[in-house]
Amino acid sequence: MIDPDRRERSRSLPVDEPAELVEHRECPITGDSVGAEVGTVEEDERHRFHRCDGDPGDAPGGFGHDRVIADRSSFGDHGPMTTWIALLRGINVGGNRRVPMAELRAALEAIGLDDVRTYIVSGNVVFRSRRSDAVALTQEIEAAIERRFGFPVAVVLRTASEMRQVVDRDPLPDGSAADPAHRYAIFLSADPAPGRLAAIDARAVDPDVFVAGDRVIHAWYRGGLQASKLAGHLTDRGLGVTATARNWNTVCKLVELAGDG
Repeated sequence: MIDPDRRERSRSLPVDEPAELVEHRECPITGDSVGAEVGTVEEDERHRFHRCDGDPGDAPGGFGHDRVIADRSSFGDHGPMTTWIALLRGINVGGNRRVPMAELRAALEAIGLDDVRTYIVSGNVVFRSRRSDAVALTQEIEAAIERRFGFPVAVVLRTASEMRQVVDRDPLPDGSAADPAHRYAIFLSADPAPGRLAAIDARAVDPDVFVAGDRVIHAWYRGGLQASKLAGHLTDRGLGVTATARNWNTVCKLVELAGDG
């Protein structure tokens, strides 16, 4: 029998807004989940932000999935604890590439990640780890997801500090303040070749604007994402690297959830 105190520790954290269930659509330009980016949740979750602090007897998130507690010593977790944010590319769109968040948390806990939390269903994970090699950690996460769900998912990883710098160094503050739903950050696995961005004609994509940063592109789709002439350039194919977009509301929420890291 599970100790009631254990059940209490495995809980959904409250959120300010009520959950809203809508269909998650794939953006024809970026391939990411559009519906999820405005703060929706998956049908089997009642809250947009969830963490699991239970013991081995608890199901992750209280949803009845088997939980595996990893022996962290086998992962070489000997460095200082760091808070990371993993951004998954192109999941839960139009009923395809379905990744339930409770199962995602369980898969990542099984490879030794700590304090695994998810935010909305576009694939945003906040966790802690003593591993410091971002490339190796990204590969471990991608492998764990493919083992669990049977298809590959590209992952872009940032530390909490790196994500906070994206917000603190915002080069488009007017768009972020006045139009956050159309203000996006496109997170990249690496900086694209300079010629990729230089080839974008600013006049041709007007009224949209963009500014490149460190493995991120800040974009303001003033006329909306669907009508944008710029968004098609800021994709994997256009940039030559893995790219996954989050709107400004989501970016700020992830910074808040990750804390000082």
